[in-house]
Amino acid sequence: MMQRLLLLLWCALTWALLGAGPAAGGDPPRPVAGNLDLSSWDFNRGGVKLAGEWRFLWNQLAQPAELAKTPADGAFSTLPRPWNEEAAGIRGFGYATFVLQVRVPAGAPPLALWIPYLNSAYRLWVNGQPAAAVGKVGTSAADETPRTLPAVAMIPEGATDVELVLQVSNHQHSEGGPNHALLLAARDDIQFRHGFTLGLDALIFGGALMFGLYYLAMFAGRPQESGYALFAAMSAVAALRAVSLHNLPNFLWPELPESLFLAGEYVAMFLFLPLYVLFLNSLFPHEISKRVGMLLLGLAVALCVTVLVAEPAFYTRLRDPYLVVLIAATLYCAGGVAVAAWRRRETADLLAATTLIFGTTAINDSLHYMQAIDTADLTPLGFVVFLFGHAVVLGTRTNHAVAEVERMSSERAALNADLSRKVEQRTEALQRSVDQLHRLATIDDLTGLNNRRHMLGLVSAEFERTARYDRPLVLLSIDVDHFKRVNDTFGHAVGDKVLIHLGAMLRNRLRATDAAGRVGGEEFLVLLPETNLDEGLRVAEDLRRQCEEAHLEADGTAVRFTISIGVAPVAGTRPDLAEALKRADDALYAAKAAGRNRIAVGAVAPAEPAPAAPPASGAA
Repeated sequence: MMQRLLLLLWCALTWALLGAGPAAGGDPPRPVAGNLDLSSWDFNRGGVKLAGEWRFLWNQLAQPAELAKTPADGAFSTLPRPWNEEAAGIRGFGYATFVLQVRVPAGAPPLALWIPYLNSAYRLWVNGQPAAAVGKVGTSAADETPRTLPAVAMIPEGATDVELVLQVSNHQHSEGGPNHALLLAARDDIQFRHGFTLGLDALIFGGALMFGLYYLAMFAGRPQESGYALFAAMSAVAALRAVSLHNLPNFLWPELPESLFLAGEYVAMFLFLPLYVLFLNSLFPHEISKRVGMLLLGLAVALCVTVLVAEPAFYTRLRDPYLVVLIAATLYCAGGVAVAAWRRRETADLLAATTLIFGTTAINDSLHYMQAIDTADLTPLGFVVFLFGHAVVLGTRTNHAVAEVERMSSERAALNADLSRKVEQRTEALQRSVDQLHRLATIDDLTGLNNRRHMLGLVSAEFERTARYDRPLVLLSIDVDHFKRVNDTFGHAVGDKVLIHLGAMLRNRLRATDAAGRVGGEEFLVLLPETNLDEGLRVAEDLRRQCEEAHLEADGTAVRFTISIGVAPVAGTRPDLAEALKRADDALYAAKAAGRNRIAVGAVAPAEPAPAAPPASGAA
């Protein structure tokens, strides 16, 4: 939608510049030989540019009362154009008087003149009365006070014959004289034009300054985005040109020198182009060459240095050659942006429409300043569109960048969540693997009891605690009676069933502080900490009885089994693990020898004797 509006604006602008057709009734008359007859012109249809032949008095600052003494058939100058183009020998520096006799229709609305800036000071009389003055007209640089401000001069109401006497002097610019046409129109129209011109410059200055500060702050936050810095610099240059072109601060500080504003205008003109090319390069690096921008920047810096060190009469001569560079670079930028739009680069279509409008106004002003065409200064209007369009471009790119960051942040959050979930899953799987490895390393697969290695480790640790605190401990060595007969009669599956049942009995009967393990095929070891012999015998008897009373079935056949248990009590401050295990095994063998399904007790290990006291001193 924005692109279409900009294209329509460009079409309307082009149509206006090409002169889509005269107003009804034809074009207004033009001054001829210092006379302009507007008696038949209807000022309700519009104003009239006083572009044509004015009476020209070179090197004279004649006042209206003195004109009667000068021949009426003197030289004439076709305005607007610099007087140094009038004839050989007339230089830019000098002074002159221009005279025009205008006849206006009776009953015309109140009229006024709009005078754009003229190089470099002027004074206007209307019907012999001072009407406007900008700067101080002088016959030398010492006498002259240059100023380039637009002004409004009122035409006496009811007057049908109007004499305009315009004194102009120039001892600053390389071109002197009225290089812009005066406009005669209804007062309301003139006052509107004057206010609009100054307001537009103020708007450009304020808008450019605002954009410059905003994107400078954006660049401070994201220094990797060179486009922000370049656009801020472009905005600052545009603000400088707007404030310099019509000397806006002169309304508040009239003592400021004109040379300051003239230098600001030219510095802004020279710097804007390379900054714009580099800005476009930051947006479309494949279509706009950075080398071209740097080359133009080097040229602009050299020209700016010239402005700072040289006199205005010299550096103002650089305008026309630089305008050729400006036109060429503008066409280059327009072509690069068009290629970017054809390649569907982001925001290239919007930028193409904006560049087209601004380029059209820049080329118009370039030709207008070179006196090739007689239109108007349209760069301020084009730059308003330029600022707005490029701000939209940067804003759109920023929004897209923010949206992309948000999308990437969302994707990263999802990836992090997925990664966290996978880490949790892998951690759980690893923990299961560790638990499985621990189980494989410590647990007997068949019975679920501790395996031999782990069980002996538990017994060894408990022996250390028993020795430290001198606490009682009982070991039970258990063996299934005639287990080979069970396997041979019922099969190994039934034998495994017997072992599984015995393991379950041990887990159910023992305390949480007790430990049981399978240490052989049908051999088991039970550790009873904090247990004396009587308590250990009760536990052993409970286990023996439960096994004796157990009923297992295998293919409909009852399977009975019994166990023999060897009980080895442990006491003392220095128990021996190997000795205790041997006593438990010896007691087990004794129970089997006594007929199986029995409990036998191993001998209690004798306590170590206390070390003998040393003999008394002097004993035999």
